[in-house]
Amino acid sequence: MTDAVRTPVIRPLSALAASLLLLAAAVDELCSAAPTVGAPDLRADLSMSVTGVYVFGTVLPLLAALVIEPALVWLSDGPRRRAILLGSGASWSLGYVVCALARSPWVLSAGLAVVFVAAGVALAVARSGLVAGSMHVERVLVRWTLAGAVGDLLGPLALAGLGALGGGWRAGMVGCAVAVALWVAGAVAVPLGSAADGDEEDEGEEGTPWAALRDRRLLAWLLGVSLCALLDEILVAGVALYGVEGLGTGWAGAGLLVACEMTGAVVGLWAFERLGAPRSGMLPACLLSLVGLWTAVAAPNAPLAGLALFVSGLGTGPQYPLALSAAHRALPGRPGAVEALKNVFTPLDLLFPLAFGALADHAGLGVALVALGLQPAGLIAIRAWSSRSSRSP
Repeated sequence: MTDAVRTPVIRPLSALAASLLLLAAAVDELCSAAPTVGAPDLRADLSMSVTGVYVFGTVLPLLAALVIEPALVWLSDGPRRRAILLGSGASWSLGYVVCALARSPWVLSAGLAVVFVAAGVALAVARSGLVAGSMHVERVLVRWTLAGAVGDLLGPLALAGLGALGGGWRAGMVGCAVAVALWVAGAVAVPLGSAADGDEEDEGEEGTPWAALRDRRLLAWLLGVSLCALLDEILVAGVALYGVEGLGTGWAGAGLLVACEMTGAVVGLWAFERLGAPRSGMLPACLLSLVGLWTAVAAPNAPLAGLALFVSGLGTGPQYPLALSAAHRALPGRPGAVEALKNVFTPLDLLFPLAFGALADHAGLGVALVALGLQPAGLIAIRAWSSRSSRSP
């Protein structure tokens, strides 16, 4: 067997170490609310247009992450794993400090670029460390996603509480810096070895990204992971707009609709984890989210739409961890490589919102929301193809 598919023996992490790594997902989602929920305050303070908020706050930092992040994550399969985790975590915290001190959009964008790159690396290395030390990849990644979903729910609440106390977006950035620094301080205690302790790093063509990407099953599941962006932030924005424009809920009612879907995702992840996160759960999860999503669009009023969105969330929650675990199983023993190669399809993260917006403008928000069913439908197709491919000689 070649080095590219070798699965080394790794000591499993202790419960405390695993919990500390899982906290990274919650901290990331908690902190992600600072530049998004705080966008109105940030825009007024730095005199930016709406376009400027997205360009300086999302597009430029994301482009920096696309260039730098994959190389650092790829290296985490070697002996530098722990150093990369702690170094990226410290940089993540410092990035928020730069943001808090920013007096111009360019400095803010530079700080967010550091945040995007460092957070992406820290999360990928933490996730790969959990995967490398576990025989139950699906369950580990479901727990990771559940931790992130809880942080996603708490983030806006934390920012709202800070605002009620008179704190603005800068105070939110400082709070994020402190939260990340506390996580890094805890992560120092994690005995995170390399993915191949005692072995030399892969050499030659077998250890290159290009060799790994020749695996069609890996490539297919990486595409599936990227598809999971559709029923995430894009769905949240679409549901909020549909609530106001399609159902006449007002902004408060639209927020409740979003909360219904997010609550469903948290409950779905929790229930799925309690069931042991079976790999066979992909098909029912996808069908449930499809039925719930399309029923929500067809619903005549907000209460029924909210119930349908809760049902959709139940199925949506497990899809990302199942797709990512399938990618890890396609390239066993190389968790850092899988996390790095996820970036191959990251440009779709920029294309999907543009496509959704164009479709909504020309065909209506209802049609655009129905089209987000591409995520579960695509995962069903990938699962069917992967099953046939693994059975073929």
